[in-house]
Amino acid sequence: MARVRTLAFGNQSGTRTRKFTGIVETRTVSKGETTCTDFTGRLTDHPLTIVSRLYSYPTLTGDTGSMASGYIWNGYPTTNGGLATSHLNVVTLEPDDVYSATKAVGDTNPARPAVSVPLLLFESIKELPKMLYDSGVGVITGLEKDLLHKRRKRPSGDSSVSFNFGWNQLYRDVALLFDFTEHVEERITQLNALYSGRGLRRTRTVWTEQVDDIVQPISLQSQGASVSGIRTTRTSYKKWVSTRWKPANELTPTPSSDEIIQNARYLVHGWKLAPIDIWNALPWSWLIDYFSNFGDVLAANRNSNEFRLVSCCIMRKTETRSDVKPISYPSGMTVTPGYSILADKRRVLGSVGISAYVPFLSAQRLLNLLSIANNYGHSK
Repeated sequence: MARVRTLAFGNQSGTRTRKFTGIVETRTVSKGETTCTDFTGRLTDHPLTIVSRLYSYPTLTGDTGSMASGYIWNGYPTTNGGLATSHLNVVTLEPDDVYSATKAVGDTNPARPAVSVPLLLFESIKELPKMLYDSGVGVITGLEKDLLHKRRKRPSGDSSVSFNFGWNQLYRDVALLFDFTEHVEERITQLNALYSGRGLRRTRTVWTEQVDDIVQPISLQSQGASVSGIRTTRTSYKKWVSTRWKPANELTPTPSSDEIIQNARYLVHGWKLAPIDIWNALPWSWLIDYFSNFGDVLAANRNSNEFRLVSCCIMRKTETRSDVKPISYPSGMTVTPGYSILADKRRVLGSVGISAYVPFLSAQRLLNLLSIANNYGHSK
């Protein structure tokens, strides 16, 4: 059953007294509130929404104006707080929930390798003829030599692609190989948590964004006194996914310490082959993964006969802070700064699947595609 709970932060009050008449005016504004919407009687993961609004208005204190038209101010909240009441719009495209869940599940899968040695060996063997030709060592057939010669005649425009998809990846894989002990120890810790009964909990951030805005000048008070200020606003967006993994068959006896160590070694270096390894070995699979999350789907379901996903929650937080600083006001008056904090938090249940979200093409990705297009055009 859905329930809604609200907590008010109270009020902010102040007065101003008309000198000529002695009439006292009281102004009261809300400091905001937080509202939580969730479900009662739910012991499992469930949707949750929390919306918070906190306001601290700039205040006016002092004696201004003549006896005929002036006021005496005492902590009076400005009539126009100047505070932001909504979030700034994002610039980048936010990944949808299916894409976010699938990406995070693949990244936290206990079966994922730190570096796939079988795939690394396959790539090395595939490139062996070219390496032999470049070094002048070995026997190469006429057809192989002709194909490699054509490849070498291609312009240097593919150097960026060669680095990003060849040497750069090789450097990372070799570096990971040297961290073998560290990765195995980390995976042992994860497997022990997975078989502990509570399961293995992991968290991955899938998207962040920050937008800034400055407005000046902004009118804070016009009736009885002229007060203006500068408003600085920053909105931060964050989206992350929390997963929990357990053994596929919880009735299976907990493995011994030696078995967990051995399993960790196999998993870290990818000796337990899966469809994702075949996919990564295909020549143009990386290009498809540029515009789809098919590879993430395969990674999320890797080794599902041994590990299963029991929980996947997607969290999204948007927080905006607005600060108002007074810059112009009558002499004889003191004006305090003000601020507001707006926060929206959401939790929904995630699921793995094909997403229509198209990842943002970074400058590096665009450079890769342009280099490939240029190289392809010259090779015809």
